[in-house]
Amino acid sequence: MIAWLAYAVLAVPLLFSVYFTPSHIAPQTFVMRLLVEAMLFAYIALALSNSAYLPKFSALSWSVIAFAGIYIVAGIFGLNPAQSFFSDLDWHWGFLTVAHLIVFFFILRGIMRDKEIWRRLFAVSVSASALAAMYGVWQFFFTPEIGRIYSTIGNPAALSSYVLLNA
Repeated sequence: MIAWLAYAVLAVPLLFSVYFTPSHIAPQTFVMRLLVEAMLFAYIALALSNSAYLPKFSALSWSVIAFAGIYIVAGIFGLNPAQSFFSDLDWHWGFLTVAHLIVFFFILRGIMRDKEIWRRLFAVSVSASALAAMYGVWQFFFTPEIGRIYSTIGNPAALSSYVLLNA
């Protein structure tokens, strides 16, 4: 079940509606957070029943924890600590979202032990990105009045980062 939720998290960028205004990213972020929280509850139940699924700490894990600590300190001492924590309606890139991504990392680290599962995870991510890119190409050729291409992501800058990461 946790693996299927992870696949769903990676397919969230395909969630799109013209009614997602003013931000297309906000509903996708909320869905991603809900899926990660569902994964967390399932993962806690799994880890309580079998301690073998607890994540192993490595240099990468400690680096992620250090990043989170630095992100918190920077947010506290930034110009607007509330916005650093919650972000804004357009981007949703505050610590709350970063914390969900960190939880997602540790859950994947705890349960994804087989190379085949990782391959499927990467295949879902790349497939979702390819579909978003193809929709962007369709927008370019068939809806020139929109200006810059935003595909299912809703923002050209976020789209380019997302597609490039998966390329």
